[in-house]
Amino acid sequence: MVTTSTPRLAKLLTTISPVPGILASLLLFCSAQVLARADIEASWQRSDISKLKRLYLASELRPPDSPGNRVADNPAAATLGRAIFFDKRFSANQALSCASCHQPDRGFTDGRALSHGVSATMRNAPTVISAANYKWFYWDGRRDSLWSQALIPFEAANEMNSSRVSLLHIVSSDTNYRRQYEKLFGPLPAQDLLSRLPEKAGPYGDLPTRTGWYRISAPLRHQINIFYANIGKSVAAFERTLRFSPTRIDRYAAQLIALAQSNTTNPIIIRSQLLSHAEIAGLKLYLDDSKTHCRNCHNGQLFSNSEFYDINSAKLIGKFADYGRELGMRAAIDDEFNCTSRYSDMPDDEKNRRCRVNSLSREPQPLAVGAFKTPTFETW
Repeated sequence: MVTTSTPRLAKLLTTISPVPGILASLLLFCSAQVLARADIEASWQRSDISKLKRLYLASELRPPDSPGNRVADNPAAATLGRAIFFDKRFSANQALSCASCHQPDRGFTDGRALSHGVSATMRNAPTVISAANYKWFYWDGRRDSLWSQALIPFEAANEMNSSRVSLLHIVSSDTNYRRQYEKLFGPLPAQDLLSRLPEKAGPYGDLPTRTGWYRISAPLRHQINIFYANIGKSVAAFERTLRFSPTRIDRYAAQLIALAQSNTTNPIIIRSQLLSHAEIAGLKLYLDDSKTHCRNCHNGQLFSNSEFYDINSAKLIGKFADYGRELGMRAAIDDEFNCTSRYSDMPDDEKNRRCRVNSLSREPQPLAVGAFKTPTFETW
């Protein structure tokens, strides 16, 4: 369970409202940091209370099922995944872990405009709290499951710059890791076989890394990929335990909803210490579709519709052009670990019907150029 009132997108809000008064109220609503010292009376229309019902959390935000990951809710897998998440040995320089960019004391982000792994990256690290509730992963949606997303940073040259074979060596040589892994997934490749593998090999990275990978026999590469997929599934099992919990705004909404259910008046009058005058004003602005339109994109309990939009934030020229969802869709289709792959635990006879990646197209999508996933306004 993860809960705090630190705002996730205060800086973003400064770009979406030209009106200082509206901006200040929205900022206070989203951060909800100022505790009122006495009861504050407010009047609410039932129509706004109905909108709140679709937004508030009555309890922690539980993730949906993950049919491609059979250990998604296995406590032992979460324990293994947590250890891997914080272990710096899984990076090439032994100085970085998943937690370097997803820091618990920063709401599992790093607070940077652009994250920095082994070298600088092109994007910032979103929170992994309740990440399992998204449909697509990464800002461009290049992965269709939390477990397949968890694999990318290990081999990304500017993140951890390691390889799947390097991870296999670490897990197989560490007594605790090996015991935990084999209890969950069965035996690792035999030690005499592992001893003949290069220290670093995988389909991505520099030429020696890739050359070493394709010199490994196809059957053994498949075994290594099974291992690698299981690492991602274990990390995802841990990340699924990180969940948004009710904040003061949720408790305020619960009070309002209870009042609306217990009497027939309109408007509803509430007296509460949970929100300040400014926070109440911000919440009302947020719900007022005629003034702010916030809910067009930031809706539901995650305060995001999980869709992709071009709001002119992409860099589409130069050496480091970022085309967002346009290339993200193709990457999801080509991913060797996507929902339709042989490494997914979803039954084969269900993949055509249930895998979202089947809805994607390789055809050019002009509206997807420069489009990125709607971030959450939820707070940790």
